Amino acid sequence: MKKKIKSYLKNPMLLVLILVLIMFTPQGLYSPGQSRNVGVVVAIGFDSAPEGYEVSLLTFIPKANQTFKEVNSVISGKGDNIAQAVYNAQVALGRRVGLSHVQTTVISEDLMKENVPAIVDYLTRLAALSSSTIFIGTNGKAKEVLSLSSKLNDGIGLDLQQVVGFNSNRIFPAETSLEEFYKGYYGRTKSSLIGYLPVVEGEEEAQGAILAEGETAGGASLSDGGSEGEGGSKGGKEKAKYILNTGQSVLLKDGKMVHILSLEQINSINLLSDKTRGQIVRVDNAEVDGQKHDLSYRVREKMVKTTTKFENGYPVFQANIDLGMELMEINGEHHNLQVRSEFSKLTPEIISKIEHHFKQEFKEIVDIIKTNSADILGVTDLFFKQHRKEYLKYISNLSGEDEFINHVVFQLNFNIEPN
Repeated sequence: MKKKIKSYLKNPMLLVLILVLIMFTPQGLYSPGQSRNVGVVVAIGFDSAPEGYEVSLLTFIPKANQTFKEVNSVISGKGDNIAQAVYNAQVALGRRVGLSHVQTTVISEDLMKENVPAIVDYLTRLAALSSSTIFIGTNGKAKEVLSLSSKLNDGIGLDLQQVVGFNSNRIFPAETSLEEFYKGYYGRTKSSLIGYLPVVEGEEEAQGAILAEGETAGGASLSDGGSEGEGGSKGGKEKAKYILNTGQSVLLKDGKMVHILSLEQINSINLLSDKTRGQIVRVDNAEVDGQKHDLSYRVREKMVKTTTKFENGYPVFQANIDLGMELMEINGEHHNLQVRSEFSKLTPEIISKIEHHFKQEFKEIVDIIKTNSADILGVTDLFFKQHRKEYLKYISNLSGEDEFINHVVFQLNFNIEPN
């Protein structure tokens, strides 16, 4: 046995291992945990303040024998610039903050009317904020959205990223991340599209919102304990506030908010995308077998082919859109929807009304885009890639490259069939 021990001790690697264990094991056992010094930030919000800016951090602080609800908190700091506000938030938290785990960035509407890149540039360039973080605008205070979002996890197990993630897959034509925002901002037309989650007050306005108590599916609630004028109790009842996902989004031009797009307008943008389906179209007073009916259809299948060309000196964007429509309701009834022969085919009148609906809504979004010279459709990039020589010649007569979209002629051709 002694010989074996002596042979082991002659091994230099074993001696090094023993030395390392002797030196670092006691320190590892008795040193305080990293969670005492570092707060993990999962969401960050930006608001204006009299001092300049207010930065709010939704933090997760691991603690033994505590529920998830008890370790979430919103900590804020104010300062005349973003760096000072973040520093003051760390002081208030009593810990250093790590931003590499941030999943969501929220900015208030009043700040979106300023230079958005100047507000978040410090964090993306110097504070290791991931470019893949979801970027959201809101009508109220970003701090309030973060407080409400902590109720999401407590009530129905959702977070802001999941709420907007549904829109990324079903509504928005692209992810509303910081990376996508910067791609648009530094792109040819300096235009971006980000998500929008308004905060509403009162049950009447919040039907379908995500409630913390789980009364309906889809938002979080927060009760104010202030006075009646401050959104507090009224008549002995508290007013609740809700995050309401309405499918809206914010159009930014040169890093500033210029328009809030409705769900219908976003759906119009998505006409040009094969990925998004499920939009509902209502056709009123459609004649079937001599009787008038109100019908609702869903876009079940879609195939889009686009072409670009210069015709008579003008840029023309043409989209051929094949739609497979599924009947969803007849006169408001869907419980016992029956596939009857008279409704199994789309009459020329129904096809005409569906086509008119899509063209009318698409015209509205084109008007908004041209008014703000904000090409969020990507048409300018298509012409640059496919007709570079003619494109460069055309923009040489314009005051700016972003004005190109104002001269594009749009042509939509539909092929609508039952599915």
